Amino acid sequence: MAESLRVPIEIVEVIIDILAQDDEGFVGVKACSLACHDLVALCQKHLFASIKLNRSQSHTTYTLENLLSAAPHIANYMRKLDFCVELQDYRTPSFRRSVFLQILRLESLTIRHYSRDNGLLWTSNNLRHSLLHLLHLPTLTQLKLVSIVNFQLSDLVPCVNLKELHLDNVTTVKSRNSLPFDSSKTPIKLCKYTAELGTSITNRDMCTMNRADGLPLIDFSCVRKVSVTFEDLTSIASFKELLRRCVQLTHAYFLVPFPSLTLDGLAEMVAPSMNTLKNICLDLCIDDLFGDDPFSGLCAELDQMNGRNIIETIQIGIFLDTNANCRRGDEWGRLDSALTRSGWSALRRVSVSIHIFKDERMNDDLARALRELPGTQFKRLSSWNSVDFEFGVNSGRMYNT
Repeated sequence: MAESLRVPIEIVEVIIDILAQDDEGFVGVKACSLACHDLVALCQKHLFASIKLNRSQSHTTYTLENLLSAAPHIANYMRKLDFCVELQDYRTPSFRRSVFLQILRLESLTIRHYSRDNGLLWTSNNLRHSLLHLLHLPTLTQLKLVSIVNFQLSDLVPCVNLKELHLDNVTTVKSRNSLPFDSSKTPIKLCKYTAELGTSITNRDMCTMNRADGLPLIDFSCVRKVSVTFEDLTSIASFKELLRRCVQLTHAYFLVPFPSLTLDGLAEMVAPSMNTLKNICLDLCIDDLFGDDPFSGLCAELDQMNGRNIIETIQIGIFLDTNANCRRGDEWGRLDSALTRSGWSALRRVSVSIHIFKDERMNDDLARALRELPGTQFKRLSSWNSVDFEFGVNSGRMYNT
C-alpha cells in the first residue's frame, strides 16, 4: 500500500476522517473501503460508529448479530446506538444478550419501544440484563429513553459519566438500589436535560431520589441546557421543582402544546439561573377559546425578568390551527412594550415566527393580517438598532384531502 499510495497511513487516516465529516450517507467513505484492503479498518470506524436498529432501518438485531459474529472487532467502533425494541426481540433474548455484551465503548444510547401506547416494561423484560450492560458502560455520556414503563431510577446510579439525559413518555419507580454501589463516585452531573410529554412524575421523582449514601441521584446544578414540555399543571409544578436546582442555565426551551396552559410562573422557574441564562426559546400553541393573549402569559413574565437578566436571544414560535380564531390587534403589541423598555441591556435578537395550520377550505386572510403586525404592533422592535428583530408568518395544510 505504501508503494502504491506513497502517502503515510497516518495521513490517509486524517483524509478519511475529514471526508467522513461532510459525507452524507458515507458514500465516499464506502467507496474508499472498497479501494484497498488496508483502508477497510480506517473506513469501518466511521461506517459503524452510529447504528440504528429496527423500525424500517437497514439494520435489525438479526443483522447486527450476523455482523458481529463475522467481524467482532466492529463492536469496538460503535459509539452511538439507537435501539427500537420490537416484538421479535423478546422471543430470542439469548443471542441479543451476547450481541450487546460485545459493545464496550458506546457513548450515546437510545432505547425506545415500538409501541408508544404500550411501552417497554423496564423491570420485567428478558432484555433487561443486556440493556443494563449498555446503560452502565463507563463511556456512556448520552442517554435517551422513549416509551418506557416503570423505569427503575436506581438503575442510573452507576451512570456517573452521564452528561445528557432525554426522556420522552417515561414512567418511573423509586425502588431501592440493588446494584453494586461505589460511594466514592459522585452523583450524576448532567449538562443537558430534555423532558417531553409523559414525564411529569418522572421529573418529580428524579428531584427527590437519593442514593444509598444520601446524596442525590442527579446533580442538576451543572445543567446548561434544558428543554421541557408543559402538558398539565402537574408537569408545571414538577418543572418548577427541577429548575429550582438548575443554577447555571444558558439555554432554555419551553414547549406549551395545549392552548389551555400558560407560561404563568416562568420567571420564577428561571430565576435561579438569571445570572447565566442567555437564550430562551418558546413554542406556544394558541387559540382564542382560552383568552386574549397570543403569548400565553409570556409578557407578564418578561416584565418580572426586566432589569435582572443577561438574556441575549428570545425566540418565540406560535402555532395556530385556523379552525380556531386568533386575535389580530393590540394583544400582540404587549411583546413590543415588554421588550423595548430599559432593562434588557444584553438583548441582541428577538424572533417571532407564526405557523398557521389550515385545511384547503381556509383562505389566507389571517396570514395576510398577521404579516402586517411588524408595522402595527411591533414598531419599536422593528426599528430598534441594537436588536435584530425577525418576524415571519407561514401557513401549511393540516389535513390531506
